[in-house]
Amino acid sequence: MKFFYSLLILLVTYSAIAQRSPKKAFGDGDYYFLNEQYDKAAEAYLETLIQDSTHYNCAFKLGVCYINQPYKIWKALPFLEFAVQGTSAKYKDNSYKTRVAPYEAFYYLAYAYQITLQSDKAIEYFEKYKGLGKDTSKIYDDVDVRIAACKNAKLFFENPKAVEIQNVGRNVNSAASEFNPCVSENDSVMYFTKENVTESDNSIQVSYRIMRSYKSLDPESGEYVWNISSDITEELMTEGKCMTVSTSHDGKTLILYRDNDYYGGPTSIDKGTLYISYLREGIWTPIQKLPGVINTSQWEMHASISKDGNTLYFTSNGFKPDVGMDIYYSEKNSSGGWSKAKSLSDVINTNFDEASPFIVDDTVLFFSSKGHNNMGGYDVFKSIKDTAGNWSTPENLSIPINSPLDDIFFSPVDHGHQAYYAVERPDGYLSFGKKDIFHIVIIDPKADSIALADSIAAAEALKLETAAAVGTSNGNAAGEIASTNATGKSNTNASSSNGVQTASGNTTASKATNNQTTQTSQTQINQEQYNTATSTRTSASQTMVSTFEIQIFASYVPMDIQKKFPNLSVVEHYGNESYYRYATGPYKTSQDAKADLQRIRSLGYPDAFIRKTQYYVDDAIKFDLSQKHTVQLFASMKRINAIRKFQPLKNILEKKTAEGMYVYYYGSFKTWKEAKEEADKIKASGIECFIQNLEAIK
Repeated sequence: MKFFYSLLILLVTYSAIAQRSPKKAFGDGDYYFLNEQYDKAAEAYLETLIQDSTHYNCAFKLGVCYINQPYKIWKALPFLEFAVQGTSAKYKDNSYKTRVAPYEAFYYLAYAYQITLQSDKAIEYFEKYKGLGKDTSKIYDDVDVRIAACKNAKLFFENPKAVEIQNVGRNVNSAASEFNPCVSENDSVMYFTKENVTESDNSIQVSYRIMRSYKSLDPESGEYVWNISSDITEELMTEGKCMTVSTSHDGKTLILYRDNDYYGGPTSIDKGTLYISYLREGIWTPIQKLPGVINTSQWEMHASISKDGNTLYFTSNGFKPDVGMDIYYSEKNSSGGWSKAKSLSDVINTNFDEASPFIVDDTVLFFSSKGHNNMGGYDVFKSIKDTAGNWSTPENLSIPINSPLDDIFFSPVDHGHQAYYAVERPDGYLSFGKKDIFHIVIIDPKADSIALADSIAAAEALKLETAAAVGTSNGNAAGEIASTNATGKSNTNASSSNGVQTASGNTTASKATNNQTTQTSQTQINQEQYNTATSTRTSASQTMVSTFEIQIFASYVPMDIQKKFPNLSVVEHYGNESYYRYATGPYKTSQDAKADLQRIRSLGYPDAFIRKTQYYVDDAIKFDLSQKHTVQLFASMKRINAIRKFQPLKNILEKKTAEGMYVYYYGSFKTWKEAKEEADKIKASGIECFIQNLEAIK
């Protein structure tokens, strides 16, 4: 039934282009398929199915096309579910006359279930595929590995990682693929690779450009954002398939990888090579090959340099070709050269491939591996080195950071509390193209608050330091003083170590010993007005409340909730990157949220994940939380003087979300109509606003 329903939708969508005969369309599909142009192949196979809806082989091939486009894998399910009904051992060739599907359809259907986190169904169909016969099972000998991965995925599904994942925005991402983000430790400059694809009648040309983006303060939003990226490829003098690998702690050294074999280079020497470049007087030096103690005649693909610049961690299959990709390290010797490479601990390296090592603070290693307790493809892991030099058992970073697809190149910042990575996600994720760069904030459920990075551009450090000095003149609770050092990083000089750093880098909130909270502004707003509005707030007048929610979806345009989520009670939020979040909740505890997460994913939302939210309840404000609706006025990464900004409005509630954003609401109303009438009056006064469900902030 799902197959014919999908075909009906496609019939409406593609009826205008269905002009080729089914045989001609099928042949064109095979041509594009062999050339790995899966989007065009899918279009051709669709034409065939529109005219010949019982062609099992065509349905199978269409499903495989979607499998090869990770952001469309969910579309493969109805076609592969149909194809397995028409499999046969007599399948011999790929011609249009062959209407039956091969037994491989069972494998691909199981794989599609695995990728969409329907692990039980995936295991069922992998087992069916194994039972079809030894000769067939040899086609894909990773079935047992995938079954084990599905079992791991079920465990991670029940215990997801508490994270916040956001697209870094249009200034970096585009309709093309952007990947391999390398970000300085202070989160102020990003280097990444952009794929440019040029199509002609007979061929596809792919080129790789090295891009750079700085983060700076947006005067309109008061937030730190990534600027429009610039191309530094010519400066580096790269050519061929050359891409970013990592940057140093200060962002002034770049390591790059070149696939020499890709553009017809020598296949016997330097197949994949690591290069290095330095930023000198504002200009990047032409890339230079790292020495032979690191580069071999095989593949060296990823590398990361320690904070002190004396140890290089990298991947290679050239030292032990029979064991695949492992992580190695090399240390600088007394003459400044690199020592002979050594294999990293067997605690890290497995019999499977390891990739993309990133070293943090010289003791924490993030890397990707197809081994360990994996849930499919590459997963991201974390290991910590103790004082004796021993690495801890790698920790799988779980869902939603990891998925059954390849999760690779997890580039950490802020001591590992945040990271950047590029992924192709199924439709429903906020994305601009095939592969986009995303920002991840890792939430520590054991902490009183969420550790977020500064995101301060180094060029603005002096200005922020001056603002901080002015802000401390009024004094803080319990003698705490917030300051900014020359690198733009925030420090708290106090007996308490429970500071909160906001994602914009504008504010440092320090918890006093008497549970009072003081917040010092480091932004371009009037410091005296800010301090007057945000003076010491005691627990007698304000209480911090923490809740949890399950995010389902994100979009740059508002959605019709009832149509988009007919089987869920969903609340809409407006996020700090000018997009809308849709979530269920709130839940009082993370356990309550976890208990409901599996139900929500089973309803067709496999990428749902848990978010923590925090907000203040002020006893001095008469805000009736028993009502149903409110009016949202504003959201910002910096705290504002709400009374001054929204005068003459009263009865304003401030809520602090998990990502450190401050959201402001006006009034509480029993009916939507009452809230709408008030919202119209507010808009007429020149203040933009919209109606929000109070359940979202209780």
